[in-house]
Amino acid sequence: MSNSGSSSSTRPEDERRQSAAARSNTLSPMQQVTAGEVPDQANGETDIRSGPNTDVPTVTGKNPATAGEVPDHANGETDIRSGPNTDVPTVTGNPSAELVAELPGLPSSKPALLPERTTIGIVGGGQLGQMMAESARDMGFKTIILDPAADCPAAQVADEQIVAQYSNEDAIRELADSSDVVTYEFENVDADVLDRDPVRVKLPQGTASLRVSQDRLAEKRFVERLGIPLVDYRPVSSREELERAAQEVGYPCVLKTTRGGYDGKGQRVLRSEVDLEDAAALVQDSQNSESSEHIACVLEAWAAFTKEISVLVVGDGTGKTVVFPVSENEHRNNILHLTTAPARIPGRTAATAQRYASTIAETLKIVGMLAVEMFVTAEGAVLVNELAPRPHNSGHWTIEGCSVSQFAEHIRAVAGMPLVEPELVSSAVMINVLGQHLEGATTLSETRPTWVLHDYGKSEARPNRKVGHITILGDDPQTTIDEIEQTSVWGRPR
Repeated sequence: MSNSGSSSSTRPEDERRQSAAARSNTLSPMQQVTAGEVPDQANGETDIRSGPNTDVPTVTGKNPATAGEVPDHANGETDIRSGPNTDVPTVTGNPSAELVAELPGLPSSKPALLPERTTIGIVGGGQLGQMMAESARDMGFKTIILDPAADCPAAQVADEQIVAQYSNEDAIRELADSSDVVTYEFENVDADVLDRDPVRVKLPQGTASLRVSQDRLAEKRFVERLGIPLVDYRPVSSREELERAAQEVGYPCVLKTTRGGYDGKGQRVLRSEVDLEDAAALVQDSQNSESSEHIACVLEAWAAFTKEISVLVVGDGTGKTVVFPVSENEHRNNILHLTTAPARIPGRTAATAQRYASTIAETLKIVGMLAVEMFVTAEGAVLVNELAPRPHNSGHWTIEGCSVSQFAEHIRAVAGMPLVEPELVSSAVMINVLGQHLEGATTLSETRPTWVLHDYGKSEARPNRKVGHITILGDDPQTTIDEIEQTSVWGRPR
């Protein structure tokens, strides 16, 4: 995502560059807590609809609208069956040459193997960057991060930091010059800047997946052309288009800006015509802030889902992908609240979700992690909701729950190391800790040895902002969830 702001630094290099030793003297007491993994940061939502297109691959097998079966909450089956399965929708054929040709910035090959003690540069110093840096350190790599906040979470574990805005092209070039490879922790970075030398040759991920995921409409059209189902949608750039789109998709529906926005930001729910006025204001504001080549918003039909799930897939740039067990997610106030893994859905439904995610990753020649969020309907259909080409909040449970975490896989991929097939260590429940939860969550974790608290060491515990998470392993996730809900920290929303 392009960021507005100056393209040149207002600080000399010696002021913005900080070593780990220099930063350690400025950390607050909260920051000096051993930081754990990272929650998902800027996560744009990019739902996509399904529709006939004779020029692209189609989904065969059972009709996607009726494929699978109603998720059985008492059935924890999530195994993926090997070999052909006529009960699971499959994406057949190869993506058209035209589609691939339209994706500038695709990785050209598998990254070269990095020797130990070489440096990985990370754009972004939030929770995700923090956990990437921890995994890189465990593998013997050095890290240097770029972030405008000198006290950001990743600054606690990285070897060096460049203190500068993400829009500062000079600083990003400095990061590339100081690193052997460069990666990013979120989508709020200018893809055009990353496509220029010296950054381009240091970025094994390329920019194709970044460009697709930065624009909801582009993302929808991309997934649609792969023949993968998604919710109905309409592009919207004016009040008139909004009214017409609402009539076509029906109420309720959701309006979202095409660029920017996460954790519910940049969205409006329309339950009736009464909500048109407020939604039209969002269209106008978005239209004013976007350049003429970008559609301001998309209006999406309301997804009547029974579960929200996500699939984490990692690729090595050659088309080889490895998939994690499907995660089941619960949101509160548009923020991820809790993840259960593996998802409590039939194996057939899980196989469909993983197949869709793998198809997307293989087409984009993903290097590193890709998260694909999806809906499961009452009929068992799986609909793609959004993409994030990086580690994801819903994958935090993999640190304790899998033989290899999503962060370790991401670092392995960008460092040219062989991918590892993740093995499930135990079922897991991950719950996010927001600012208002931190004190209570810390107290709970001190008396519950199986509750693993990851405190991100943020300088301020702001309400409704992610400051940590807790992972709990066990054979009975529902009992764990009930125990969480009975605490006074989170409680049940009523």
